[in-house]
Amino acid sequence: MYYFIFEGTPDPESEFADREGCYAACWINFIDFHGARALAEFYLKDAPVQELELTEAYEVSREDYTEPDDAESIGYFDEAVRDGASIVIHWFANEGEETGAPD
Repeated sequence: MYYFIFEGTPDPESEFADREGCYAACWINFIDFHGARALAEFYLKDAPVQELELTEAYEVSREDYTEPDDAESIGYFDEAVRDGASIVIHWFANEGEETGAPD
């Protein structure tokens, strides 16, 4: 299993155009690093983001998620085990705004 973080900016034509940026967390259940990265990029190609840049990449196992605050990440990890991938996009708020996705 590989875990990738990509950072990017919103597509100006998307509902997220008023956001400053985003990061996409990707858990990809694939045996090979390069294949897993290619799958992550393929799954993100239709996301409302542009200029994605890989900023972090790790091989991970379920044992990497042992802290109580890892519960959400364990869920994404387990989803990738079951379905092959789990992708979560977190949007940055513009300066002076609350974080989270727009309404």
